[in-house]
Amino acid sequence: MKVLTVLTVVASSILLTLSPAAGAIIMDDDDPGVVMVGQWTLQPETYGGTQEIWVNDSSHWGFGNAEDSFTWQFTGLDNGDYYVYASWKSVDGSSEAVYSVANGPTVTVDQTTTPDSAVFLDVPFGLLGQVTVTDGTASVTLSSSVAYPYADAIALDAVPEPTSLMLLIGACLAIMAMRRRG
Repeated sequence: MKVLTVLTVVASSILLTLSPAAGAIIMDDDDPGVVMVGQWTLQPETYGGTQEIWVNDSSHWGFGNAEDSFTWQFTGLDNGDYYVYASWKSVDGSSEAVYSVANGPTVTVDQTTTPDSAVFLDVPFGLLGQVTVTDGTASVTLSSSVAYPYADAIALDAVPEPTSLMLLIGACLAIMAMRRRG
């Protein structure tokens, strides 16, 4: 599990990078805490000619059997609300990859498209939803009955406190105003 302490926000073509007190927590597909059930194949970083997977290492590729699943289990988390993100290869992934967030949403993702909700260390991630952690743990499970879901990295990013969010919005608005003035 990696802790990322850089947050990048894009607002009207302005890139603002902040270093929040607590950054995103990212678990890769080969980190401790990952549980694979069924048949998954390790794909090297160069498979499909793409470099968009987390830390350009590898991802796991499933065969789309209904009983196959890939679970990321986070422990030692601070209680609170988190945004949940996933990264995947968009070369030939599953058009119906199902991510189930424990105590949160279940989302069907088209992995043939590039994730576009956030970027962590130059890797695109797609937003799966939000979860409230009350016992220091969170888990996300990927499954698909349609062939070739990709399991790569899951990121949990603490939802900012309203005051932090207001400061961030204010900073973005101030920068946009300065750019318009020339």
